[in-house]
Order: sequence, then structure tokens, then C-alpha cells
Amino acid sequence: MNRFGIALLAALTLAAAAGAQTEYLIRPAEADPAISNWNDPHVVEIDRGAVQHAVLFVHLPGSFGQPESTKLLLQEAARNGYRAIGLSYPNTWTVDSLCDSSADRTCYEKVRMEIIDGEDRASLVAIPRPDSIEVRLAKLLAYLARQFPSDGWGGFLDAGGAPVWSRITISGHSQGGGEAAMLASVHRVNRVALFAAPKDFSSFFNAPAAWLAGAKATPIESYYGFCHTEDGAVRQMQIWTALGLTQTSAQIVIDGVSPPYGNSHMLFTRATPAQEGAYHGSVVVDRNTPLLPDGTPLFASVWQYMCFPAWPGRRRAAREP
Repeated sequence: MNRFGIALLAALTLAAAAGAQTEYLIRPAEADPAISNWNDPHVVEIDRGAVQHAVLFVHLPGSFGQPESTKLLLQEAARNGYRAIGLSYPNTWTVDSLCDSSADRTCYEKVRMEIIDGEDRASLVAIPRPDSIEVRLAKLLAYLARQFPSDGWGGFLDAGGAPVWSRITISGHSQGGGEAAMLASVHRVNRVALFAAPKDFSSFFNAPAAWLAGAKATPIESYYGFCHTEDGAVRQMQIWTALGLTQTSAQIVIDGVSPPYGNSHMLFTRATPAQEGAYHGSVVVDRNTPLLPDGTPLFASVWQYMCFPAWPGRRRAAREP
């Protein structure tokens, strides 16, 4: 039981300058008893001492990844006044392994959309509606609104109980980034952050997945990508070109460059990962992303630029002057 008397899997208080940041780990089945699979806990971060932003931040981990693997990003979101969620969702495969050799040009789209809304589209996966990203997020927000009514979680749900996508910044790493980009194609979201993503490239057709070039509900100017140069940079540029990011700006290597990085939407780094060779995860995964001597993530300013535009409610951390 936490101090609100709510039975959560875990709740802990994280020390932060001038106040406290609170974290909750909530099993999906706790928010929705209809869920029985993919039950790794959601991570929820909030800094009640910061002025709360009108936009919700939602991050999707990569294949086989758990929301707990990207706490540094979620904590940065909360420090900036964003209510932040690391969402647990069906990800125990790589979409590439399912679709890379498929003769179906729509394979990537079918699989990703079934993960998003649970509608039976693809024979390669079977996602019940309660396990879909849309329903899991809606049920979690409704749960948080009941348990913490003063925190404003209910403001991110419409009258029918669905997420208000226009008030959500959607972020993802690898497979989660592919889902974030697909979500932004079918829903108009506030902003899109793609970490080492998408990776949707068909070997069968020797081309980026067809859906990338399709119509988008979210303007391409709201998409931002960040990748390591050793993580298939040439292929990543092919995919980002198909997505439309080259319409927004030129690519840039951010090392030694100050924000706003030439206002680029295609960011690369050559920085050494925290774990040798872990280029793919280095841009956002906690165990791989490099840290400064004081423990600050090296890419905190990149995350800030991509995900958290200047907001007056940002809590100043002890490391800041």
C-alpha cells in the first residue's frame, strides 16, 4: 500500500531538487482484469511539484523490452511537468522477423495496426482487443483518474473513454518507435519521438515498408528521429526518407552541437554507448545510454529538444545552475 492507500505493485518516491518525483509500477491486469498476457508493469512518473503540462507523454519500449528499461526518459518528462507513462504492450517478437521476407506489401501495416487496436488483420499475430495499445492506454488512464483524481489523468480521455490523441506526445524505441509512427499516421498526436526507429524495411521488396509513405493524420513536422550512426544509418535514412522526414530538414550529427541542432528532425550520434557495441539502445535505453560523470544522461538535451519543448513548469534539478 502506498501513502494514498492504493494497492499498487510498487510505488516509490524519487529524490528531486526542491521536491519529490513519484513513480508507480502498475500491472496492466490491475488496470483492466480482462488482460492476462504481456503483464509487465506500466511505469508512471509524475512530479507534483511541477506545473503540469497539458500534454501527456507516452513511451513504447522496443521488442522484448519493458517500460522499466527507459526510466531516465520518463523521469526527464516528469521533471519537465509532463505526466509520463511507459506503456507495457504486446512486443514479444520483432515485427521485422514477421514481415521482412513476406510477399505481402501490407504485412508491416497489418501487424502494427493489430497491435494498436486489436482488430484481426494479420495471421502472424493474435492480439485480443484488451491487449491493444489503444485499450491498454485508455484503461490505465481511467485507473489513474480513479486512484488519483486530483492529478488530471482523466483529462486525457474523451467522453467515450478513448485517449485524446491530440494531447499526447507518443514516443518509442525500435519496435515501439514503429508503433509510435503508425499511431501518428492514424491519429493526430501532439508530437512523435522515434528512437532508432522505425526499422520497417522489406528484404523481399528491397524497400522501406509501404505504409511509411502513406497518408498521415499527424503533420510530418511533428516527427523527430534519433539514431546512432553505427545502427544502420544508411538504412535508417532510407526509412526516414520514405516516412517524409527529409521534407522537414537536413540530417545532423549532434555531438558537440548545441540545441536546437539546426532545427533538424533527423538526429544522429557517434557517442560511445554505456555498454560496448550497444548502439541500437544507446539513444534511450537506460543500461545502454551514456551518462556524464554526475549521472546526467548525455542525451538529456536531445530528449528535451525532441520531446519536451520549453515549459514554465519545469523543475530545476540540483545539477542545473
